Amino acid sequence: MKEVKTNVDAAIVLAALQDQAKPILKQLAKVNISDNTTLELKASKVAALKALGKLAETKKASLIDPLKQVIKDINALFAPFETLVEEAEKNAKEDILAYDKKVETAKAKVQTNLAQGKIKKLSTATSKVAALEIVSASSSLRNKWVLEEIDANVTPVEYMVPDRAKILKAFKDGKKVLGWRYVQKKIVAI
Repeated sequence: MKEVKTNVDAAIVLAALQDQAKPILKQLAKVNISDNTTLELKASKVAALKALGKLAETKKASLIDPLKQVIKDINALFAPFETLVEEAEKNAKEDILAYDKKVETAKAKVQTNLAQGKIKKLSTATSKVAALEIVSASSSLRNKWVLEEIDANVTPVEYMVPDRAKILKAFKDGKKVLGWRYVQKKIVAI
């Protein structure tokens, strides 16, 4: 019930802010900058509009912040169980891979024994290998291609992501960084 009231409150506040913004937006659209007076008029209208935007942000935050806290509390409540599940899955997968490695080693030994004549019949070797096959309705083993870092120091430059914050700090510290420059650009602040 509180959720519906909150939505209604938000809609009422938003409608009021939009009603206040309409005349400002109309006036703003009509102002053509031709001198300092019209520049000041346009800037003051934008400042008034921004003030309404700040009010909107404040009201929105007053509605969202309690929800964020509820989400944070729920995440904290579930986190230990989720971690337990992830750890159990990780450990089980490691155990399955270790078992698969043992099976593959045993299969290779059967093949070696066949090649060395310790196993006389191909059918015997085949049945021994078949008996070693892993069969599970709940899991499967398959090969997957994955990237594995060997040495980051030799990774070609085109695959590196620039650290913009580090580059900015270098410039502010008076250093130069090849391929970058630190320049001033005009911006409008209202």
